[in-house]
This record gives sequence, C-alpha cells and structure tokens, in this order.
Amino acid sequence: LEDLELSYNYFVGPLPSPTSKGGLARLRRLEVQYNRFQGPLPATLRLLLGLDLLDVTGNRLSGPLPPGYGELLSLRSLYLANNSFDGPLPGEWSGLERLRVLDAAGNRLSGVLPESWGNGMVSLRRLLLDGNRLEGRLPGSLFQLRQLQLLSLHRNYLSSTLPEALARANASLEVLDLGG
Repeated sequence: LEDLELSYNYFVGPLPSPTSKGGLARLRRLEVQYNRFQGPLPATLRLLLGLDLLDVTGNRLSGPLPPGYGELLSLRSLYLANNSFDGPLPGEWSGLERLRVLDAAGNRLSGVLPESWGNGMVSLRRLLLDGNRLEGRLPGSLFQLRQLQLLSLHRNYLSSTLPEALARANASLEVLDLGG
C-alpha cells in the first residue's frame, strides 16, 4: 500500500497508525482530511520513513505536535490545519529539509516560532500558521529561506520589532501576512 485516501467521510476515534517499522512501510501518502478523528497525532507515524504527504486537515485532533516527525526526511507536504493542536512548534522539525508546505493554521499552537526552522527547512515554499496563539518575535532566519513564497502568520500574538532580515528577504517571497 502506497497511497491511503480516507478523506471526506465520518470516520471517528483515534487516527490509525503503524505499530512497528514494518507496518505500512511503503506508504507515501496518507490523506484523512475532513473526518472526525480525535485525540493526538500518533507518534508512531514517524515510523513511515517514506511518507511524502500527510494531510489531517479538518478533524478533531488535539494535543502537542510530535517532535519525532522531524525524522520523516521524505516528507514534502504536511497539512495539520483546522484541528485543536496545542503547545509549541517542535524545533526538531528543522530537519525536514524536503518539506515544501507546512499548513498548521487554525489550531491552538503557542510559544515562539523556532529559529532553527529557518536554518533547516531549506525547501519550504509555503508556511501557514495563522489563527494560532504564537507569540514573541519573528525569527529573521525565516527570511533566509531561498524558496519561501508565502508566509502567513496573521491572527497570532507576535511582538517585538520586525527583523532586519525582512529588508533582505529572498526575492521568491511573494506574500507576507502578519495582519491582526
């Protein structure tokens, strides 16, 4: 099994996950958006080392984001929007060098944006974290990401001064939304 698509149904309960490294070892795409899955994101999804896309948008998932997902080195797209995730953004995710899209908008994520993300997520093109509870300063390292096209952080609690790196932002940056 390489692609598992269960989206737009009424599945309930915890999100199914592998129990060992051999389980679903060839899975590349896991799409379960717009169901009624609840509970935490399973930490064991980090065992799916070939995972390219994970989409859990629009469920009832909650709890912190698992730091172990930083081991998913093949991951290119991660959609976590419109759930109830809380707690900090894992600095360990900076190792996701192939990640192009991270959408975790519309959750309850708090704390600061990890400075390490701007140093490690070198393929990132779209970062959507709007509608959370993020606070503190905007890391200048995010503006050093050469492929970043969209950075959406509106409706958070960011403060401090804008980083000097914004004036030297890469030419690929097309949208910067810090409203609200």
